[in-house]
Amino acid sequence: MSGKTNYGNWMPHSVLFWSLTASMLLLLTGLLLGHPAWKWILYPLSALCAAFFLYLASASCLLGKDHGRLQREFTRLVLDRLPWDGGGKALDIGTGNGALAIELAKRFPASEVTGTDLWGKPWDYSRDSCVANGVLESVGNRVRFIPAGAEGIPFANGYFDAVVSNFVFHAVNVPDRRVLLMEALRILKKGGAFSFQDLFNSEFYQAPENLEKELKSWGLQEVHFVKSSDYVKIPPLLRINHIAGNSGVLFGTK
Repeated sequence: MSGKTNYGNWMPHSVLFWSLTASMLLLLTGLLLGHPAWKWILYPLSALCAAFFLYLASASCLLGKDHGRLQREFTRLVLDRLPWDGGGKALDIGTGNGALAIELAKRFPASEVTGTDLWGKPWDYSRDSCVANGVLESVGNRVRFIPAGAEGIPFANGYFDAVVSNFVFHAVNVPDRRVLLMEALRILKKGGAFSFQDLFNSEFYQAPENLEKELKSWGLQEVHFVKSSDYVKIPPLLRINHIAGNSGVLFGTK
């Protein structure tokens, strides 16, 4: 099969489109309405949407630079911290276009990898892209992709030898993302390995500074946490909370 892999950009194109569209519509409405009071309201809103668009566009460029080099560095950090010998079944939760699942299969030739995702809007991902990427990377026979959400993974307790995820849990709309950690660990067998990279801050996790201690109280053998910025050179523009600020890797064995 010829062609190039497509792992996409973590910044959804639709978000850029609608922020720019909102700015233009607000500006046009202000121009059409003659009353000065409306202009004082609509012009600042238009400028705010334009600034938001420029920020997102800049972030998208940084993430996509050099064929997604920065995204690959984040992906590899998850696997660098995974304490696993590569034998058995592994799961990638929220696989997107399959980047982490495929990299895992390449790094561990004896593994069988499953990637799950719902592939819904606003993300520019699809199961077809995952399958195509797997074939292009010569691991298509060891990687499969199925539809499933992070809050309800359709596998029995202890089914997998390793479980990974990369910047997914914060994007799932549940009040406390710790329930997603519980679900991810539920399908991990005793002694299995896990590595989860996410935005570990108080907006998504209650008392994130106590996560290591709390996970140990769940009966896990080993739990560690490292800051992503200690291993990946994150541009200042991407260090806000909703992009890569407070990001880190939670890893260990069950």
